[in-house]
Amino acid sequence: MSVEKRKEFVSAHRVCELCLRKHAGSCSSKFKCFVKGCQMAYNTLLHEEKKALNEISATSAAKNNNDISSPKGGSDDLEQSYSLVVRKGKVYSSLSLAQSSEICILPTALICFKNALGERILIRCLIDSGSQVCAITSECSDMLGMKKEKINIPVSRLNGTNIALKRKMEVEISNLENDFVRCVPFYVVPSITNLTPSTRLNVDISKLPEGINLADPNFWKPNKIDALIGADLLFEMLKPNKFHLMNSSIILQETIFGYIVGGKYEISSSNEQFCGLLLESEDINKTMQKFWNIESVGESSHILNSEEELCEKHFLENYSRTPEGRYIVKIPLKNDKQLGESLTSANRRLDALWRRLSKDTKLKTLYCDFMREYKVLGHMTEVKEREKRMNLNSLSTYRIMECIIL
Repeated sequence: MSVEKRKEFVSAHRVCELCLRKHAGSCSSKFKCFVKGCQMAYNTLLHEEKKALNEISATSAAKNNNDISSPKGGSDDLEQSYSLVVRKGKVYSSLSLAQSSEICILPTALICFKNALGERILIRCLIDSGSQVCAITSECSDMLGMKKEKINIPVSRLNGTNIALKRKMEVEISNLENDFVRCVPFYVVPSITNLTPSTRLNVDISKLPEGINLADPNFWKPNKIDALIGADLLFEMLKPNKFHLMNSSIILQETIFGYIVGGKYEISSSNEQFCGLLLESEDINKTMQKFWNIESVGESSHILNSEEELCEKHFLENYSRTPEGRYIVKIPLKNDKQLGESLTSANRRLDALWRRLSKDTKLKTLYCDFMREYKVLGHMTEVKEREKRMNLNSLSTYRIMECIIL
């Protein structure tokens, strides 16, 4: 139901726009519209978004923009560009910095993680010597399907801030050769870091010596990080070989997973550091429409298969109701399924039962009296030898009445 129709409904039924009830005098409710920036005296369901501006665009350099200016004492070759575009409730903003600088390459490695099915999956990990624990993203932990343990452990971050970790899981990790296997506890976190590296690195891999196997062959390409390897495992995986890449500050360190890449990387003035924001603020009408669709009871779109259609038809043709209001439905049976030959096993069980009763006269008397009463009441009839032969190839099933004392 749209906002216009809701307002028409409220007006037609003469109910209060705030509490949506009928009452005399002013409304006693202290609540107002919960939409941010509104706070008007009507119910949130009656809130109507104002039409967004068709387009607002502003782009300027830092020297002409007082809101975004270079810090004092900054480099003269620093250029900043800021843009803001609003289209139909969607906000797109970006800030780009073009300057000559250096970035630090964070070492990454592809490590084999064993999932719940015993399969080895390559996971991109960040190697961090400043972390005392190993961590894994919740998305990656769900993909592995391993059992999680509930915990409540505070972890200190930069500037002394703390977060509480709620889940932990044990994962078996190994290298590609499978000659290094460890069972490591990983703490589950929502995310570890942004795309690493932050910008595409123009590194000539062809300069690497022969026989160098990189732990992450695509270390120069920005990609997501799924897990973090802390200091408790770092020094166990290091090997002695280390060298610098020719004519650069990039260092290659050998580990059991291959060579990890770290060090400084110079960014030329033609490259840009980019910080972007994409924020889509959905219209309140669309949100409320989704709410009403969820709450509405509509007809199921499920398509019945042949067996389900047969059950529906059987119910409509064979159900009845007692005077007390109870439903009685005939049990549906599949006539196309045979249970197999059961006469031989029934005779074998009957012989075993008589042997048991012959050892207990009292139990035999009780059993015979019960079966005699069962026959008198018409619950069973004797199967003649001729009928027995005729039923051998039919769907008849034979079983005996067990002797059970409660």
